[in-house]
Amino acid sequence: MGPFWRLLFIILVIYCVLIEGKKWSRHREQNQVVTQALVDGGAQLASVGIPANCVGKKFCITVFIAPWCPVCHSCEPTFRGLYKYLPKNRPDVGFGLVIGSDRPEKNAKKQKELEPIESYTDDSGSIMNTRHISAFPTWVVTSDSGEELSRQTGGLVVNAESQIPQALDVILGR
Repeated sequence: MGPFWRLLFIILVIYCVLIEGKKWSRHREQNQVVTQALVDGGAQLASVGIPANCVGKKFCITVFIAPWCPVCHSCEPTFRGLYKYLPKNRPDVGFGLVIGSDRPEKNAKKQKELEPIESYTDDSGSIMNTRHISAFPTWVVTSDSGEELSRQTGGLVVNAESQIPQALDVILGR
């Protein structure tokens, strides 16, 4: 191997260690915060964006949205469909929303529009920062221990209640 390739290899190794190491560290830190919130109970769950209705459930789906996001608006029928479908058909799955990245009054207005779906407003952005949310909507699935199982960004639009089971399979990564 020539000197150029050795140098390129060393740079690649350093890059991977730094970038992947940071991702692993953030993921580990996030799981510790979420696990501690689960241990501390319902009041702490809101601080990491986990809906209280997820306690004791095998899976929790949390969707991070913003009031200004057109894709989030198009997903509202899906949110409402999941809210109605899950308690009757999948009692092992909890669901809720975190609304943020805008002015507090707009966050509160969106929360009111989406009632009775359990939701939290993140006016300060602390939940979004803790969970490393950088796009809207972001669908995060966690286990009963708070471990993040999957994460997807983008819209998921359901036009009929009969499509909810297939949408749920997509969300849960099945």
